[in-house]
Amino acid sequence: MKLLIPDPFSFPGGIETLNLALINSLEKLAERIVWVLPEYRINYFKSYLPPTDRLIYESFVFQDKSINRYIQAITNRLVRTNKKYNSQFGKSLNDWLLAILHKQRLEFLIKKYHITHCLYTWIPDQSFPGLSVNTAGIILDLNWHIFPENFRESANRLDEKLQQWLKQASVLFAISRSVYDEVAVFSPQFSSKVKVVPLAHESFVQNIQAIDDSSNISPPVFYYPASALNHKNHYTLFQAVFKLAQKGLEFELVLTGSNTHDLISDSPSLAPEVERCRQFYHRNFETLASCVKALGRVDRLVVDSLYQTCRCVVIPTRYEGFGLPLVEALSWGTPVICSEIAPLRDQVELYHCHDLVHFFPVDDVEALASSMAAMITENSVVRLRPQEVQQRLQRWTWNDVARDYILEMM
Repeated sequence: MKLLIPDPFSFPGGIETLNLALINSLEKLAERIVWVLPEYRINYFKSYLPPTDRLIYESFVFQDKSINRYIQAITNRLVRTNKKYNSQFGKSLNDWLLAILHKQRLEFLIKKYHITHCLYTWIPDQSFPGLSVNTAGIILDLNWHIFPENFRESANRLDEKLQQWLKQASVLFAISRSVYDEVAVFSPQFSSKVKVVPLAHESFVQNIQAIDDSSNISPPVFYYPASALNHKNHYTLFQAVFKLAQKGLEFELVLTGSNTHDLISDSPSLAPEVERCRQFYHRNFETLASCVKALGRVDRLVVDSLYQTCRCVVIPTRYEGFGLPLVEALSWGTPVICSEIAPLRDQVELYHCHDLVHFFPVDDVEALASSMAAMITENSVVRLRPQEVQQRLQRWTWNDVARDYILEMM
């Protein structure tokens, strides 16, 4: 298989983690992978993945001085002009122009590298590309049905685009049983085209030293890696933290992810949930300022360090397609307190980590505060040893994910 992976948006965060892990495993099985990225992101990803002749990086920009480069430059100028007017017509025209540009570039690469298959790892915001090779896609969630404010396009428009993919893609991969169930309700006539292939995570134990005592540092740290979006439910977490701080318990809450700075900013936010958190924080500033740290988007090394040294990872989310932070915490042997939603429960079953994960009902501030208090007052928190981490993570790895993708695409 010669596989094309277009990544026009190249989002940081969870989708970036998915791309790195999946492509690293696909590269071992495919004859060739061509990863198409925004030009400014290529060197960044090259620094993370080992060099190999089977993985080729390309940009969406024609590099030669051909007619294609000339047409691309004119079209990009039109796109920039339309953005200035910020009208719905301008946005629709830009989407149409960019789709033409991308298709032109991708068809060129398909011929250049004799591509046989194409895989999109992010399909919201993208119409089906209609390429000349079999095209598959990954459905991460149907978040816009519950939290439409997380997306720049309307829920109806996103539904139309997903329907295109369901009708025309060769196969689609749901990252959890929960996502498959949502798709089956949305479009039952095409549900047979959707295959459930859970995400995974490799162990980091080969890169770290003994961590037996690192979670007992004082004060204990709770860590929540999540962008400041409505469904991530920082507000419930802030309320629980306030209750614990009022009791005089010593601890820190560290937040990372896009726009988490806004949760404690002095400036108002246009995002309703972020603004609710921000106002709660400032109303209770004297209590919360000493124990809440919002770092914003940070380097992967910082994230890994926090997973390794925190007392516990806290995940109060209301909705996930999969929920990578849970299995990432497991890869460090770190305990987790999380809301009881189906995708997180499925991971616990998959990796047999019931002893490491403490569930609480969604939005239940008292239950969350109680679980966190128990973590603070325990003299020693039991973490999984590296050997146990390896054993459990081997139940389902990114190599298994890549294998199933290739088998279904063939």
